[in-house]
Amino acid sequence: MTDELFTLTGPQRAAYTLLFDAPLYHRRPCKDDPKAWDNTDPAGNAAAIAGCRACPVLAQCRAVANTGVEVAGVMAARVHGSAEPRTIPDSTKTAALHRYGTGEPATSIAASLGLNRDTVLKWARDADVPKPLPAHGTRTRYNRGCRCDPCRTANSTKTRKQAAS
Repeated sequence: MTDELFTLTGPQRAAYTLLFDAPLYHRRPCKDDPKAWDNTDPAGNAAAIAGCRACPVLAQCRAVANTGVEVAGVMAARVHGSAEPRTIPDSTKTAALHRYGTGEPATSIAASLGLNRDTVLKWARDADVPKPLPAHGTRTRYNRGCRCDPCRTANSTKTRKQAAS
């Protein structure tokens, strides 16, 4: 597994590190019989999912699964790599798009809904949801065209700091 860590992206490597460093990592149910989690039988998958739900490191495992790493079998109480794609209810998609439109980061939306960040971003692109503007009172918002007093102040402050250094 250590060789595989070198081919992972930064977020994937960070998620795996959190999983491996979890205090109760040695008490995970998949440790004793890892082949039970690579099952293609629905009954076997149900047993593995039940084991995952009682796992002390489920949150860390879910963080790894949400990074988009290639997984086959059951991981984080979900079946991955199956022939049938997971169906996501329209209400979940609508909620994710609404939250993205209000400025919430795609990463936190994905984590709270049990989705992949790239899925949320793809939905936003497909639905033409504009990327939210940063908050007022920031130079970034000023650079994007806002001329309100807090944004002008932020721009002036940043410009003065740059000139002084």
